Amino acid sequence: MPAQAQQVLRAEQRVFLPPQSGGIPKVFNAKGFVYKGFSYYPSLRFDLQSTSNVYAQEKNAQSDYVYTISPEINVIKEYKKLILSATLASMSKRYQDNGGENKDDVHFKFAANYDLNSQWSIPLRYEQKLYSRNRGDVLSQSATTEPLRIKSQYVQSGISKRFNRLILSLKGEYNTLRFNDGRSSVDGSPIIYRDNDQDAYAGQIGAKYEFLRGTDGDAEHIAFARLKYSAHKFLRRNYSGAGFTGVSRNSTNFGALFGMETRYKGLLFANIGIGYFIQDYDEKSIDSIGALDFGAEIEYSLSPRWMVGLALDRDITQDNDIVAGQLTTSMRLSTEYEIYHRLYIDGEYGYTQRNFSQIGRKDVEDRYSLGALYLLNQNLRAQIKASHLDYQSDAAGSSYKTNSLLFSLIGKL
Repeated sequence: MPAQAQQVLRAEQRVFLPPQSGGIPKVFNAKGFVYKGFSYYPSLRFDLQSTSNVYAQEKNAQSDYVYTISPEINVIKEYKKLILSATLASMSKRYQDNGGENKDDVHFKFAANYDLNSQWSIPLRYEQKLYSRNRGDVLSQSATTEPLRIKSQYVQSGISKRFNRLILSLKGEYNTLRFNDGRSSVDGSPIIYRDNDQDAYAGQIGAKYEFLRGTDGDAEHIAFARLKYSAHKFLRRNYSGAGFTGVSRNSTNFGALFGMETRYKGLLFANIGIGYFIQDYDEKSIDSIGALDFGAEIEYSLSPRWMVGLALDRDITQDNDIVAGQLTTSMRLSTEYEIYHRLYIDGEYGYTQRNFSQIGRKDVEDRYSLGALYLLNQNLRAQIKASHLDYQSDAAGSSYKTNSLLFSLIGKL
């Protein structure tokens, strides 16, 4: 999972490539099919999960079986100087005993890149999601009877110019978040989350410099730098019980990030960035946030069969109804080993710390998982994964633990 802080460059490059499954031989990546000049890569995933704590509760946890179907299709088209990529994915989740938790999520992504000439190019990204909050997400009010729905849209475009090994870019971004209200699971009273509706406008200046090139012609080392300024505008003031008469959470943000991405002989991939970001609120009663920014994604092959990974990230999240948002720091350790032809085992440990300086709260989440993946053939694979999550919070009643067992069958063309 790429670190969010620096929007890993490798992920940017993969937008216009066929879907890949990391850590497995390329011969088992689905080939897709071509129709009328378009390349199609469809997939279908079925999950059966047993979970010990549906509502992420500290006491009186309820177990259930969850059935999930996730179809997805990726379409790629290249025409002279223009390349296009579109992905449509959905997830339909059904609970055996807790039907009120059923979810239907949709995610659409579109990307385009037009080369004006050998130096100038125009990138475009568009993304839209309709999804539900997970139980256990940090909320300042009572839990709701049904999962809260969120709709997001994201647009990015700009221009970039290549000077041999140096690439400069200027991009603009627009992002929206829209929240549905709900009703309290305790007494049925209204729970208002529309005060989280927000628009964000951002401008970004970026630079990349390429060092050395491998036998495939791609750069083996890339230094990068990014300066970003954004303004977050909330459509309503904070809800105070009598109306939207609370504090304004509008803010301006500035961040700088510098780093290096490198790969070595197919054994090592690393993307490491460090910088600083500041979030300054218009409301003087809300303290500004300034913190060290960092992100990393590292993968190393200890042997042809064994891979280990490390991911680090820090970010500010402003979508949880906490007035000053949360400063999130996360770390993930992972390993994958081929114990037999086509049979892989994997393990993962994740740690996340959430700081809410405005209300003096800190949450810590520890996640453990162990799984196995079997490649039946190029188009079909089966997976099993056991997980444990331990969430500890300073806030009374917000700590919980969850155990789950997941069986998956994944088909790809």
